[in-house]
Amino acid sequence: MRGVGQESEPSSARRSFTAEDVADAFQRATGDQLRIDTYPATVSGDQDAARLGFDGPVPVAGGRVRNQPAPPQLLAKYGTFSIFVTRDPKKAKLSSFRSPDEAGRFWVKGVPERGASAGRTVWSVHKIYGANVRLSWSSDDEGRTLDERWHRLDNALSQLDEQSEGG
Repeated sequence: MRGVGQESEPSSARRSFTAEDVADAFQRATGDQLRIDTYPATVSGDQDAARLGFDGPVPVAGGRVRNQPAPPQLLAKYGTFSIFVTRDPKKAKLSSFRSPDEAGRFWVKGVPERGASAGRTVWSVHKIYGANVRLSWSSDDEGRTLDERWHRLDNALSQLDEQSEGG
């Protein structure tokens, strides 16, 4: 089996999924239910992009929206992440990043301007599942470190690739 997300396997050979497919597979694998938020073109340039996670926008009085954080027990279990599902598989590709590592992961280094990590170097890791699903996860460490939270997410989403292969 080739590593998912690697360019050696053309995206046309992998199955596309809906946000509902991803949420269902995640719940079957983990017992936890993701929320699905649909965004306009601001997320990936795809009008039909969806973001899945445990946090997200909720409407409040006056037509405004505020961000509802993930419940602490789920944040402890999975860490900070987002799953993006795009209608167009080309929009999920990570070709603008450097080459993936041996497991099909793309690493991005950044220094946030706001939030708990403001001013310090943080790494995020991204991986493609199927043709159009991208996981983005941020490490709490200042290095390229994966822990059981990443592996829990990766194992759950790898179920999608097994579905793509007919398994």
